[in-house]
Amino acid sequence: MKMKKQYKKYYKFFKKYFYTILLVVAIILVIPMLRYTFPEDTVLHGAAPEISGITVNLPIPNGSYTVFDSQNKLILHDRGISNTFNLPVGVYRIEFSSLYGYSTPKKQVFTVRPSENVTLKGDYFPIYNSPLLGVEVFPQNAPYIIFDDQNKVAAEGTGSQFFHLPPGNYKIIFQKLQDYKSPGQQQFFVADRVVTTINAAYGKIK
Repeated sequence: MKMKKQYKKYYKFFKKYFYTILLVVAIILVIPMLRYTFPEDTVLHGAAPEISGITVNLPIPNGSYTVFDSQNKLILHDRGISNTFNLPVGVYRIEFSSLYGYSTPKKQVFTVRPSENVTLKGDYFPIYNSPLLGVEVFPQNAPYIIFDDQNKVAAEGTGSQFFHLPPGNYKIIFQKLQDYKSPGQQQFFVADRVVTTINAAYGKIK
């Protein structure tokens, strides 16, 4: 009889606090799941590719190059003495274009690693006794374009510098420059084994 009363007492207590007990049990079961299912260092989304800086240095302004990835896909084509750009981590190949009067640099395979800058050099060397054109211009930031006798761009430059060009007839056009008057254009002939010189000066606009 005594056990029956005690049983009824526990039953009433359990019935009264059933939902409270159920909630407490549920919380106890969920806490470990929250702790271990999604740790702090778990990545739940795709990370952005890491980018590194690439610098290409050439000894001449008209040298150009093309960069390919490991799948032989063309990534970029550029020219100039020094250029810097960014590439994702991976393996790449750089190939240099041939340029008259210069030896062509060998292609290079390089690896881009996370947070690591890469410097590449394209060693264009002048070929002895090839025709040489010297452009002397003032001011030194004056831009110009050289065309061959087919009206195709043979070279582009800024300021005084030398170019190796095949023998033939050419035209140089000096481009616009702020606060200066362009000297216009000149026609000239490049002879074999001879140094040809072009002189030009921009007039200051008052």
